[in-house]
Amino acid sequence: MANYISTSSPKLFARFANPGDSIAGYVDDVQEVPDLDYETRVQKKDKKSGEPLCKTRITLATDQSNGEGDDGRRNLDIDSYGKGRAMGDALKAAGVSVNVEEGLERGGFLKFAFARTRPSKSGYPAKVYIAEYTKPAKAMPQQQSTEQAAAPRQVIPQAWGSPQQTNAPAPW
Repeated sequence: MANYISTSSPKLFARFANPGDSIAGYVDDVQEVPDLDYETRVQKKDKKSGEPLCKTRITLATDQSNGEGDDGRRNLDIDSYGKGRAMGDALKAAGVSVNVEEGLERGGFLKFAFARTRPSKSGYPAKVYIAEYTKPAKAMPQQQSTEQAAAPRQVIPQAWGSPQQTNAPAPW
């Protein structure tokens, strides 16, 4: 399990209220945390085994800031089937372990969005998420050789606010 120690904890979380809501940034921290009941703040337990449940918390270094004292870091909790499925698909596409704690590396670039809703058996619409992950070696700017520096790189403006430069748009 990747468990990176960061200098301070962000106070803000990624929120996905409406289709199109998204977050993008460099992975700063990945950890397993207790999954607490929203109302009682008591750790949830598995209904069959009684074992305490946990969720994965990913801290992203983003370009979002609410002013002084906000370093732009945001927490993204992988606490639902839809979020877990999107992360698994993104990690698989990046060629890393689909286990979030093992596959995500500090410095990798993650894009995560609430794409749409779909009907569900419960009667409430289920949220559908999409994600894209770039491994650290490809996500972080690197020094170029003289030959590579001669070829201009195309900067693709993205709705994500991505600091990445790429020669092709995202696959979706």
